[in-house]
Amino acid sequence: MNLNNRITIRLNDLEKEKLLKICKKEDSDMSKLIVRQIRILINQEAHFTNEELEQLRIANNQIMFIGRNLNQITRNINAGTLTNYALTETYANRLISHIDEQRKWIKALISKSETRAIDE
Repeated sequence: MNLNNRITIRLNDLEKEKLLKICKKEDSDMSKLIVRQIRILINQEAHFTNEELEQLRIANNQIMFIGRNLNQITRNINAGTLTNYALTETYANRLISHIDEQRKWIKALISKSETRAIDE
């Protein structure tokens, strides 16, 4: 893929100032930020900042830990070594609640990313 195609854009002073603020906030340069916005418009898909990617990694790790816990609980129930179902049900409901919170957070992050071109 050839990335040597150049375009020139013109901004007024206020637009450039706002763009520079966004660049500073996202620890990016103008070229990368503009290319990202163009790709969001062209591809119609989410594109995450470095901070958002880190937050997604953390959320993914939390969900993986929950999955491991559920596997351990299931294995112990099936083996007959876990008989306190009240504890199991309470714990499972907490895990389900946490998974639902993570799902909502990730959905909101994707929505924010997809509308970033319009919002900013």
